[in-house]
Amino acid sequence: MMLRALCLLPVLSLLTFAQDPAGTARKALDLMIGEKYQDLQPLFTEDMRKELPPDKLAKLGTQLKNAGSLEKVNDPQVTKSGTNTIVVFRVNLSNQSLNFRFFVNGLDRLV
Repeated sequence: MMLRALCLLPVLSLLTFAQDPAGTARKALDLMIGEKYQDLQPLFTEDMRKELPPDKLAKLGTQLKNAGSLEKVNDPQVTKSGTNTIVVFRVNLSNQSLNFRFFVNGLDRLV
């Protein structure tokens, strides 16, 4: 009986760490729209943190505001690309529609 339990342990640990790239991307989108740029940093890889610090994200946020108020976030389109997952949200704003594309690695971090 103990042997069976030990055999199941690796399977259970994989389930515990199951990734949710679409959920990670949606969280990032919500934080960006909500202007919570500092809260985005833990979702980034180290390279992304260097590339997009909160002050640069705030500049992007200003451009986003100019596109109008949020009307609708459509369901994501999810595509695998090697070890990464590409998640695209079509966002309808009052002045235009934009596609937000996120690349999520196997550790659920934005790359």
